Amino acid sequence: MARDTNQRPNLASLFMQIVDTVLAEAGRRPLPSSGPQRAIIKVRDTDRVLQIVAGPGSGKTEMLVWRILYELLVRQTPAPQLIVTTFTRRAATELQVRLVERCDSFLDQARLLGREVADPHVHDVRIGTIHSLCDSLLAEFSDAYVANGIQLIDEVEATVRLAREYRFVLGHIPGRRELFIRLLDHDELVALFRPPWEDNTWPTSNMERVEFAKALIAQQVETWKARCDGTPRVNNGIESVHGIVGLTDDLVELERRWREDHLGRYNLADFATIQEMFRTHQPGLLARVRHVFVDEFQDTNPIQFSIHTAWLASPSIRLTVVGDDDQAVYRFRGSDLACFAGLEPFCQHHNIAHRLERLETNYRSTKNIVAFTQAFRSTTVLSSLSMPKQIQADNSSSQGASVHLLEGTWSDLSRAVASEIDRIGAGRIPTQGQSAPPSVAILLFSTSERRSERHGWAAPGLTIRHAIESRGIRVYNPRNKTAAQADSSVGMLLGLLSYLVDPVTKEPVGAGGRDVMVWASSHDPNNSAALSQVPGHPINDKHVGFQKKFRNAGGRGIGPTPPDRQQLLTLLDTLRDNLSRSGGSRSPRLTIAGLVYRLLAQPFFRNSGFTSEMFRQALFTQLMEANIAPTRLTTNSLDQPLEVGRQGGKYVWPDRFWDFLGHFGALLDNATMDDIEVESFEDNAVLLITFHQAKGLEFDHVYVAGMGRSPDVTPVLRTRLFSGEEIPYSVINRSVTTSDPTVLGLAQADREREVYVAMTRARHSLTLLHDPSFGSDYMNGNLAITQLFNRRPSSAHPDVPSVSVREWAP
Repeated sequence: MARDTNQRPNLASLFMQIVDTVLAEAGRRPLPSSGPQRAIIKVRDTDRVLQIVAGPGSGKTEMLVWRILYELLVRQTPAPQLIVTTFTRRAATELQVRLVERCDSFLDQARLLGREVADPHVHDVRIGTIHSLCDSLLAEFSDAYVANGIQLIDEVEATVRLAREYRFVLGHIPGRRELFIRLLDHDELVALFRPPWEDNTWPTSNMERVEFAKALIAQQVETWKARCDGTPRVNNGIESVHGIVGLTDDLVELERRWREDHLGRYNLADFATIQEMFRTHQPGLLARVRHVFVDEFQDTNPIQFSIHTAWLASPSIRLTVVGDDDQAVYRFRGSDLACFAGLEPFCQHHNIAHRLERLETNYRSTKNIVAFTQAFRSTTVLSSLSMPKQIQADNSSSQGASVHLLEGTWSDLSRAVASEIDRIGAGRIPTQGQSAPPSVAILLFSTSERRSERHGWAAPGLTIRHAIESRGIRVYNPRNKTAAQADSSVGMLLGLLSYLVDPVTKEPVGAGGRDVMVWASSHDPNNSAALSQVPGHPINDKHVGFQKKFRNAGGRGIGPTPPDRQQLLTLLDTLRDNLSRSGGSRSPRLTIAGLVYRLLAQPFFRNSGFTSEMFRQALFTQLMEANIAPTRLTTNSLDQPLEVGRQGGKYVWPDRFWDFLGHFGALLDNATMDDIEVESFEDNAVLLITFHQAKGLEFDHVYVAGMGRSPDVTPVLRTRLFSGEEIPYSVINRSVTTSDPTVLGLAQADREREVYVAMTRARHSLTLLHDPSFGSDYMNGNLAITQLFNRRPSSAHPDVPSVSVREWAP
């Protein structure tokens, strides 16, 4: 708009007028004449910190977009001086798209009113996750960061690198009492990080130890270093409570080894260390920033809180944060709700102006759904532990259907849900001219589809997906945790590489000459009969299991192999033989990566089409690249050619190929791996997703199950102990217990927040599912929900009479 700041009052008035027009064009209602919306959008001269408490369905994204545009168009702040942090890349993309759409519409409306408005270049607003923003800002403004050529690696590569290096870098050499082994010996530490669904022997496998190390380092960086690593230094609360002398020093050394001895050696940064790196350089960036916006502020961890508040060291920088403490569900990842509640005290302590606004009208859900979710909230510990708020439905919202509670066996519940979804026509691609079907989501604490041999039951996600798909309804589950199984293309491709380097054969061995399966990396003495020469050092031979299952189409042996699979084995036989014959300078320039792409070009893989299998193939290449990723200080890259010689009738492979198989096999054998999220698969499909995945989404019809798992005290204890607090707790059979009332209350509240987030995704109907006989803690009933349905009459489900139905309406 015009550059004359004296015109700001008129510009502000015109801005609000155009906002209403743009909203109407987008099919949304105009801003209420009374209420907080207009006050939130307007950036006042006196604003330093604005904290917005935004309930579910209250339009927080819309408010955030218009406040950014107010800063750009009315206050005329240059776009590169605005920073917007979001919790996920998907949220960042959505915000960018919305910002561009609203800005373009605003400019068009201004021209219709005869006002020529300068393009604010919204594409130059810095929008992203905090990790990506830390990386991009350092790359742009830190000479040292650029000179060192530092690369930010994602969680996949960080996991693979830890799996490859943790024994040597962190200190886990068997027979020596090295650093990481000492930490593993402290049950008081390990039990705090053990996933509640694991048994008390965790961690036993390599990948379980890697997950422990990764979580431990992240907690150390994001909590302890942010709160305790000052002058004087505060010891970790675990050391103080249990008298483990030197534990704090060991944790400091563990993090240093990973940061300096591995990441530093290869000029890398992971998601935890990039934040610490940015904190160091942040003071030099204050002059380049004018307003910082933080979405989902309730999921901030201590180091992120320190980054966001450090901007306020400059009196010319404003901070706007938006979030809802009732929707904080990421404590298990290190977030601390105390950050959300602690912003106002921080501002008071530093004499910084703080303004609090609330968005309490739910425009998403029917009146019955809003009434039920608020009745749930008032019945639980959330009513006393959360910030005061009164969420209500919009006056123009419909009353809507009653909230339903279905009870029965999980198999019967799955059939009842499938029948209801079929009746409303969801989960099918519409023909030309048809309107889009209603959106449906089934929300579970865990959507794993793996069968539990240990507990003797199939995962709930598997049962309900099969029931729905049996009716020809499309289901998409991005987190089914099966991408690494042997029958997916991830496992099959590894099986083929295993066959190339270490083919399993049947050879007559022993005095009786009985045929047995042999392979070179086996720890069996019979491996001397294998086709490949035994590697010079021990190799994890888990990769062979994937090879056997590929060759026997899922079985345990090595044959007979189906013809389409045998074609691939024959191709590898020919390739291996040609490689061994060429040798020396005439060696063909075929790399592992090139071989994988050649395999993917074969009909067995190529005919997968646009399906999850196609993207599992892409996932394999991503994992492979992470496993032997090229860096500036190593030559173990994908660009090195495949090499194999012959000696004494055996194939001789360089160590790097054996190491690749050993590490990759161990990774896939121990990891439960998600599919790559491909949004196209969501279109016109029933979504089967977790409570945490559902955050920020909304659906016409929502089914929720698994609402009463036992509260887990370990995430709360981890945060408080790594903050230097001395909270008494005990470890009995490696399980953590505490009688601290605050910890117990916070853990209970964490469980209820997950359920609250799940239920508030519903627009038109909400159905709760409960199987009283299910054998998993995660499918228990929720006491607060049971109480709300008490005395409500039950009836038989119209399609599955063995399922009882109760209805709730205020």
